Amino acid sequence: GALRRKADGAWEPLGKPGVDVGAGVYAAWFDGQDNLWFGGRGLSVLWRHDGSWGYFDISYLVWDVVSDSAGNLWCATDDGFEERLTDGQWRSRKPQGVDRNDRVMALSADSAGRLWGGLWDGHVTVMDARGQWTTRRVGGVPAGPNQLAFGPDGNLYVSSWESGGGSVLRYNGTTGAFKDVFIPSGRGGLSQPG
Repeated sequence: GALRRKADGAWEPLGKPGVDVGAGVYAAWFDGQDNLWFGGRGLSVLWRHDGSWGYFDISYLVWDVVSDSAGNLWCATDDGFEERLTDGQWRSRKPQGVDRNDRVMALSADSAGRLWGGLWDGHVTVMDARGQWTTRRVGGVPAGPNQLAFGPDGNLYVSSWESGGGSVLRYNGTTGAFKDVFIPSGRGGLSQPG
């Protein structure tokens, strides 16, 4: 579940009355207005701002949450993307270029305003600033990327699990070209990163 550490050092469970946050929180995200968003199993999207809770049932497990450069909130779900526009409206989107798998496991936004989504089957989809999507198989990712992050060096870091362990792979953050295995499976006790 989700917890907050209070000034006195005690831990406080976070959640809306009647909504079991402990049902499985997979993602937490602060947006540009300091709203704290949670996504997961059994709770869809839960957010907190100024001490009040909001709850949005988007009907699918939420794996990850991120904001884009326009301030829209994106949720990676078992059935594609759910996007919450700045006016509060929601819309569903499917990954383009992949017809056998809609599960989006990971999200990240880069400094150029592109949104990156890691799909369950090892594909990565990228939406550019014009809203156009490109989906391609990512070399070196045998199973779904379960976390995507851009480093201060501009490279894209992808954690991926595979049979027997996991690894963190590094890609060129502009072209998406594979660079190297940043952390190999088993190094430092790494197993199924994410």
